Amino acid sequence: MLKESPELKPTSVLIDEIVSQMYLVWHELDEDTRSIAIQDSLQIKGLPATTANEERIERLVEERINPTQDSHYVRGQGWAKDNQVDWIWDGWIAEGYFNCMIAMQKVGKSTFCLSLIAELIKRTPSFLNYPLNSERRRIEFVIIGPDMNRRLWGKYGELSGLLYDRTDGLQEWQEPIRHVLCEENEVGLGKRHLRQMAGMAEEIKSRGAHPFFLIDSYSALMAISHPMAEENSSRYCQPLRALKSVMSKAGATVLLLHHSSQTSSKRSAAESNAGNAAFNRVPDQVLKLNFLADPDATGARTDKRVVLSASGRTGRVEPEQLLEQSPDWGWESHGPCGNAMKIMQALNERDRLTGDDAICFDMLNQRTVNGAPSTSRSLLELRETQSGGKSNWGMTKVNRLLRKLQRKGLAVIDGKEVNLNGGFSFEWWSFERELDETGLQQKKTLERYADTLEKAETRETPVSERPPEKHTPDQTVENTVQRAGTPKTPLSGTPCPEPPRFHETDDFPTVNAIIEDAEAKPFQVSSIVSIAAQMLRGRDPHDRNAPIKERRWLMDVFPVGHKAKADEEVLACLLDPDKEI
Repeated sequence: MLKESPELKPTSVLIDEIVSQMYLVWHELDEDTRSIAIQDSLQIKGLPATTANEERIERLVEERINPTQDSHYVRGQGWAKDNQVDWIWDGWIAEGYFNCMIAMQKVGKSTFCLSLIAELIKRTPSFLNYPLNSERRRIEFVIIGPDMNRRLWGKYGELSGLLYDRTDGLQEWQEPIRHVLCEENEVGLGKRHLRQMAGMAEEIKSRGAHPFFLIDSYSALMAISHPMAEENSSRYCQPLRALKSVMSKAGATVLLLHHSSQTSSKRSAAESNAGNAAFNRVPDQVLKLNFLADPDATGARTDKRVVLSASGRTGRVEPEQLLEQSPDWGWESHGPCGNAMKIMQALNERDRLTGDDAICFDMLNQRTVNGAPSTSRSLLELRETQSGGKSNWGMTKVNRLLRKLQRKGLAVIDGKEVNLNGGFSFEWWSFERELDETGLQQKKTLERYADTLEKAETRETPVSERPPEKHTPDQTVENTVQRAGTPKTPLSGTPCPEPPRFHETDDFPTVNAIIEDAEAKPFQVSSIVSIAAQMLRGRDPHDRNAPIKERRWLMDVFPVGHKAKADEEVLACLLDPDKEI
């Protein structure tokens, strides 16, 4: 390829052209390839491929990627183009932005962030179902953690896989982790500390990597450098602005951890921080970790699921995610929350109902459980029936109670019932109809099913449910063993089927239980397809050659009724004339 004549253009113009070319492909090249590409471009432009020219071009490209903001805009001056946000963790952590994670104590924000860093270092493609963009650019980390001492950071580092044993008996952090400052280092937000952080960022950038700062936590930093600052004062946020300014000039990504207020469970991510409200205005992206359910009466948390939400200035907000921390280490995702948060709040509101509100909800919920919608007229008639015609309720009061329940999230409108006069009435449902969608009802069903199986295995079969026996002298020993609970096994080695059990409740049935289909005919359960989907398989208990069919509980099959029981007793009498009635 012919070299361009240097006399045609000044050197500064040629350098600027090389910088423009490198800027377009900079993130697609690694460190070695960048050096070769710069040398080739210098030779093509007819400039000497010296180390000084190469470093000059690298510095100019980095300044164009992360322009300094020390001076204001002047007419005619170029303005760096930034069409879209670059994400380190897609949709949640923005590259070069000031990100803040807000959570209550012991939610797991430190372990969450260390798990994220571990996945970035391993260059896994995703974290909790969202892509990680660590392949495009090498990231180096600085952990500033005055919230915990050196021993605790060592324990967390081991559990996350970021700290490994060396051959000399000591331990070492993974290579991309450049600095770790603990409680003993007494780092704060004073001018000296901010200059130290800026120097760490410039050191990382000089190696061609992107600096990522994990700072845990803001209150610990303030306690060291600004011990007299009150949390509820607006001055409490001034050092935060200074930290953001220093990190923005350095072009670093910051993930700052901060505590939330005790009453922030129903607030948005941008309004849940502890302290003055001015804190919300500083971060570019705010992430929030919050427990899904409130603790029980003893203060213990039986439901450890956590909701992750975000808000900010990045122009993109992901739906709330339902997460859970593993008992040993790491996190797993249950996908989008859907209506989980709304239903948990409705459950709390339901427990606080009193008086007519509670009576109206109970009637509405009972009809919902039975699969029937409610209108104002049907609830009024039900109320009059329950009170023996002495109710002082009217249509106006019923409508007012339903609207009140709706504002609390306990009642929803889904459909209309057309009247004979051409008008219509709203069809109301209880919020508990949606429990299956959140997995709460599925969890209760699983627990109930496991408890039923345990009881079925431990209890002895009642005499009334045992099949009739024909006593002969040769079978005395066998019958005695069978009555003790051991199933009789024929010579073929195939165990005899378990005696039938009539299932009479709305609980999900177990295997071998006898229920009935829509025509009130007996239907014996042979296997469970899915408890969550309420699906099971079974067939006619009187015909072993009958095909096995798949049915839906409480839709295609139901608890056994009196007709099925009577038919079963008549059949048993026909098969065994010696049976006493």
